[in-house]
Amino acid sequence: MPWKPKKYVPYIPKMLYAPLKAKDITWGDKNLIAKLYSEGKTESEIISLTENRRAYVHNVILRLQHPEDFIIEPSKVKSTTKLCVICHVDITGLKRNKYCVSCRHEQKLASWRKHRAKLDMEKIEQVPVSNQTCKLCQKEFKAHPSNNRIYCSKSCYFADPTRKKISKNPDKWQTIACRTCGKEFTAHLCMKRVYCSMTCFAKSIPLRFEKWRLEGKFWKAVICKRCGKQFYRHPSRLGLYCGKECFHAYQHEFGVEKKIAMRVCKRCHKTFEGGQWFRYCRPCAKLSNDEAKIRYMERQRDFRICPNCNGKVRGHLLMKYCDATCRMQYFAKTYHKTKEGRERMNEAQRRWRAKKQAERAAQTV
Repeated sequence: MPWKPKKYVPYIPKMLYAPLKAKDITWGDKNLIAKLYSEGKTESEIISLTENRRAYVHNVILRLQHPEDFIIEPSKVKSTTKLCVICHVDITGLKRNKYCVSCRHEQKLASWRKHRAKLDMEKIEQVPVSNQTCKLCQKEFKAHPSNNRIYCSKSCYFADPTRKKISKNPDKWQTIACRTCGKEFTAHLCMKRVYCSMTCFAKSIPLRFEKWRLEGKFWKAVICKRCGKQFYRHPSRLGLYCGKECFHAYQHEFGVEKKIAMRVCKRCHKTFEGGQWFRYCRPCAKLSNDEAKIRYMERQRDFRICPNCNGKVRGHLLMKYCDATCRMQYFAKTYHKTKEGRERMNEAQRRWRAKKQAERAAQTV
């Protein structure tokens, strides 16, 4: 039998791009089926008149014929409300949810801690550890065999007089005199040390600054704009005032740079002294800040309703859904209502109709 290539079948996703089904069955159709059945119509006639599924019409007729078989006792009706397993708070959301939002977060953290502890125990069990004896104090300690340790601690290592000491190469070491105390010490050639310790280095800082100031190497003399006092500053940090006291006093006296003037409070309509961006006096500004904090806390305390599962959403104001699952489900439900979703669905329907027309034309030929 000669080989024939397979017929190309375009891929059409089932969720968003499938063609629209027949009209949805509503309670109006159910009432119409009951009316036709009371008039004496058969099941096949009702199906052809209402264009409904055979199984649905058959079930409606069974309910009309034997209504006593479909009565549900109130005691057998399951409650739709669920309680959190830990804090016993009402849960509104997916059926599989067992915890509220706060308890769910705590359970995730607890499971993660348990998983990390399990991994740590497995790691400890995998590493082989052996008991060894210290060479100096004869104390037993645990170490990995590949470490080749013979001392239990650094104190024993340095206290052992018989340990092997590394000899220094005299060609790579030099003797230097400390600039502060004049004490001689040895240092490696690659280390540009001039002080024997950090104490001597700290003592030399003010002396070096004074020397640089006298030489004018890194410091520059500046005259204060208010009091006329001479002070020294680094060239990268030159200022106009000798300190904060002179700065604030100059601004209060002249008010040139920040445009300090008498202004009217927008809340209490009292006059106060402030800059060009001031809108409230000091007590009113504090009160408005407290009110803003209270409004923010109220918005945080209030909850929003999730558009997918109608559950309570607490947390940041930008949170609209309970979790990522609700967000994805809501997107899948409402995607066909967007402009992009409608265009893609219409294109899929057009391709599906063209395919069916081609199949009918091939059958007629």
